[in-house]
Parts: sequence; structure tokens; C-alpha cells
Amino acid sequence: MAVNGAEFYHDSGVAHIAAGLYATAGGYFASAVELKPDFAEAYCNWGVALDRMGMFDKACSKYAKAVELKRDYADAYFNWGEALGKLGRYEDACDKFAEVIKHKPDDAGAYYDWAIALAQLGRNKEACAKCAEAVRLQPDFAEAYWNWGISLHDLGHIDEAQEKLRKAKELGCEPPPDGWPEWFEQAE
Repeated sequence: MAVNGAEFYHDSGVAHIAAGLYATAGGYFASAVELKPDFAEAYCNWGVALDRMGMFDKACSKYAKAVELKRDYADAYFNWGEALGKLGRYEDACDKFAEVIKHKPDDAGAYYDWAIALAQLGRNKEACAKCAEAVRLQPDFAEAYWNWGISLHDLGHIDEAQEKLRKAKELGCEPPPDGWPEWFEQAE
């Protein structure tokens, strides 16, 4: 009975996340893990609710608990990496994205987010390699082409950077709010 109750609370929490009611969702996840303390998915989704409220440190603690309970939980590692990135902890985020890839080697999104964290650390050559892997796995990944182009530009590879941004634009990537980079517009 307790497991069914825990699943009910978990599912209610997921529904409340979908409705944008994150604090209420968190209460449901708390009830779920009270009934089933080893409910890794409930901890992970509780982290999602906290993340959506901007409580990134607290979200990280829920993701940590989820992977403590389920060591191969790629989604929890992914969410944890994203939350760490929002906290500016890019090196730690890279470690989490590496864990995602260890358990889910074909996750283009993990390679993409890993590239973003690497670029924030100024490790643009590595970021380019991760973007290349993301587009190998998902050839229409416009945002990965965008970030690949930005990292190539930062490395001084202007022609290649423009090629990647053209591909991103061709695939429907929207420019950032301040528009396409001037160096790209000049080449158009």
C-alpha cells in the first residue's frame, strides 16, 4: 500500500510540475519519499521542482540523493549538471555530464550542455569536440551548431565559425535577443 501511495504522490507531483505549481509539487515529492525513502525518481523530480523555483543548491541535493539511490540514473546526473551550471559551477557540471555519457552514451543533449560548461571555462577546443559529438548524434541540432560556431570563433577559427552559424541558422536556430554576432552578419 505504501508503494502505491508513494507512486500516487510522485505522479501528483509530476502533474503539478506540468501545471507550473512547483512548490505544491515539492510537497507531493516529500510525501512520496516519506512513504518510500528509496524512491530515486521522486528525489529527481523534487529536484526539478526546486530548480524551476530557482533553488539550485537545494535541487542539487535532491539530484545527489537520487544518484546515491540509483547510481546509473542518467536523467538525475543531467539535471544535476544543468543546476550546477546555473550556479556557475562549470567544472562540477562537466563531471555530471560525463556521468550522463557513461550511462547514456548517445545523449546529444548531454554533449551539448557539457560543451556549454566547457566554453564557460574557456576550454573551447574541448567544447567544439562535444558539439561535434552532439551533432553527430543529432544532425539537426541547431543550438549545438550555434555553440560550436561561437567556440570556434573564440579559438580564432572565423571561417569555420561562420560555417557552423550558417548551419545553425539554416536549421532554424533563433538569434539571441541582441541579434546575430557582428562578425557573422558581416560575412552574410
